[in-house]
Amino acid sequence: MYSKKYLLYGYGKTNRSVAEFLKQENVIFDIYCDNTNDSIDIGKYDIIIKSPGIKPNTKLVLEAIERQIPVISDLELFYKLFNHNKMILVTGTNGKTTTANYIYQLLKDKQKVYLLGNIGTPLFDVTKEEDFLDAYLIIETSSFTLDNTYSVKPFQLIITSLAKHHLEYHLSFENYVYAKVKIVNNLNNNAYLITEEFLKKYLGIIETKYNVITPEKTGIINVNSSILYKGKELFKFENDKMTQHDLNNLKLALCSVSQIIDLKNYEFKIDSLNKFSYRFEKLPFSSYLIYNDAKSTNIASTISAINSLNNNILLILGGKIQEDDYELLLNLKDKIRTVYLYGENKELLYSLYKDKLSCLVFNTLKEVIDSIEVCVDYPILYSPAAPSFDQFENYLARGKLFNSLINQKIATL
Repeated sequence: MYSKKYLLYGYGKTNRSVAEFLKQENVIFDIYCDNTNDSIDIGKYDIIIKSPGIKPNTKLVLEAIERQIPVISDLELFYKLFNHNKMILVTGTNGKTTTANYIYQLLKDKQKVYLLGNIGTPLFDVTKEEDFLDAYLIIETSSFTLDNTYSVKPFQLIITSLAKHHLEYHLSFENYVYAKVKIVNNLNNNAYLITEEFLKKYLGIIETKYNVITPEKTGIINVNSSILYKGKELFKFENDKMTQHDLNNLKLALCSVSQIIDLKNYEFKIDSLNKFSYRFEKLPFSSYLIYNDAKSTNIASTISAINSLNNNILLILGGKIQEDDYELLLNLKDKIRTVYLYGENKELLYSLYKDKLSCLVFNTLKEVIDSIEVCVDYPILYSPAAPSFDQFENYLARGKLFNSLINQKIATL
């Protein structure tokens, strides 16, 4: 592999990490980005490393397919070079970030472990043999990366959930699902596929040469406000601090960890599991129930947040237009007092909800917060159910702005 000539297609965080590694190894490579006016002859390259966000139907990718030049991900290259046997891949429509983070936090004091991929350090930032030879590599990976990943054989593959998402990239739900699950076929007899029972049935997965395990099969259940492992209480939590998705993610993480350490000899504290910002985050106003769920980029995630609250919710939705099953929200219309819509998709959502829900339409998040009534009687849930890129750089930016705006409003009451 080191004697090949590489083209790095796109120069985001992942390919910048690849570039630094290739430089250190004196490997020949070039960089190409679509936003340049330069022409390029891809025929002189052996392998193309594509940045995850670049769509699969670009002119360069189609030409590479025609010329039979491999187009692969940084994950595929990493595995080909190092063949690491303790890789834990975490993917899914919702929950992959939280699940990967939980696994890392549960293991970090017991094992040598790295948190890599979308959520943490780029893969090629950790390439010295002494760094990762005996470590577990927890890798959060998206369908964009998996689309160009073929030969990876993880120790564990965790699929957290599947719903319609990123169809502007994959063009169909079938393509999206295939990208997520095709690595299942690579698992060998000492590997684990970890998922929810209902998802296992939905995908038609049966145990063959690898082990298919679910939280229930492992003895991990939640009863009332506790998570149990074979009857032993591992966690006790407050209901308004975790959505059902969070609970499911934690159970999947414990399922993963149970194959590495003995959970019965492990002492846990729920406060030791730090969540990432803006994932159903309750704001610390003593008199008000205000939740920042800016991470929500699809309706399935928002529905989970709604199900974690009582009725009379003031729900804030909006963001970039995407294909999604937004009508599913109407199944919960009795829990929602008013929907506040803003962003690129506001008119689309208004047309779906106007006859069955109380809807108010705004251009920006600031206009929403200026208008919304803050009181102790109605929980406020900011759970956009859409990507942020119409008005924000990322979900972190909109989450930060929501906190700032709502803080300012509270200060005036």
